Amino acid sequence: MNLSPAAAKALAAYRKQVATLNGASPDAESFAVSPSVAQTLENRVREKDDFLRQIPAPKLRDQKVGEIVGLHLSGSIARRTAGKRRPNRATNTDGRQYACKSAFFDTAIPYADLDNWAKFPEFQAMMRSAVTSGIANDRQMIGFHGTHAAVESDPVANPMLQDMGRGWLQYMRDEAPENVMSGIRIGPGGRYQTLDEAVNDAKRTLIDKRFQKAADLRCLVDSDMMTGKYNALLRAASAVEKEAAVRLLENDGLANVKGLEPTNFPAHTLMISPLSNFSIYTFERGYHRSIRDEPDEGEGRVSDYINIVQDYVIEEPRACAVIENILLPDGTGKWINADGEIVP
Repeated sequence: MNLSPAAAKALAAYRKQVATLNGASPDAESFAVSPSVAQTLENRVREKDDFLRQIPAPKLRDQKVGEIVGLHLSGSIARRTAGKRRPNRATNTDGRQYACKSAFFDTAIPYADLDNWAKFPEFQAMMRSAVTSGIANDRQMIGFHGTHAAVESDPVANPMLQDMGRGWLQYMRDEAPENVMSGIRIGPGGRYQTLDEAVNDAKRTLIDKRFQKAADLRCLVDSDMMTGKYNALLRAASAVEKEAAVRLLENDGLANVKGLEPTNFPAHTLMISPLSNFSIYTFERGYHRSIRDEPDEGEGRVSDYINIVQDYVIEEPRACAVIENILLPDGTGKWINADGEIVP
């Protein structure tokens, strides 16, 4: 199968534009992504997701591995003394390290789609959107489900991208297990009667007092756990009603902590932390891209191969609390886990 003349022309213009922006030859198939274009790509990825848009994404110039940046204020700097003044570090890293690793965000676009898109003047925007939407979705999925970085990832065995790198939840399990609760029963007869009670206790007992009233403190929550008016609205058919539920969650929240319902957030999980505490590090010189025409693959396709060297970090673990593997009442006196299994 061959591309239509209109699609071939539009694709050639797109490839030329991308290569030229990166300082490469207009007909180059593979090239390193320039820092300014990498930042533009990052901005477009962040625009695709409300959660990613609100968290830090620092770029690292020189090292793939090193001590974390320390973006989150961890202590006070105000002092008085009659002697020599000794400045205090405002951030705390505890010697914790980051380790950026390659993640391949490769997008295949069938010839059939390109032929359809070529009819529109927004062809290049549609190409960009196909790529950035996929990166945004997978970025967040890795952040909430990633446990390790496998040499060869297996999307069949790990459909939530568990083997694409260590995400934020696994970071907390590894670096601050004392701030992670698991297997807690929430509901009548459980350890906590309501989600509000659970969130209030986790905030009060697990999060350092300095961060309990942070302006950007949020409770990340899975919508399936929401009860009462939230649950009814979130499951409603009307887009207006769903929007109202999101606004209620954001404004009223849980235990006076504003709520967020990120895409791909794990079921039966609560995560309480300032948004500024979630970081995705990227290595500035680690962006590489190749746009290839592959007529012999299937019915023909164009593949956009993008390599991003990245890592996920919780800047200040003492500002974060996690309750996972929550058990909820099933209405018959038993408890149900995230997989829908009944637990005695």
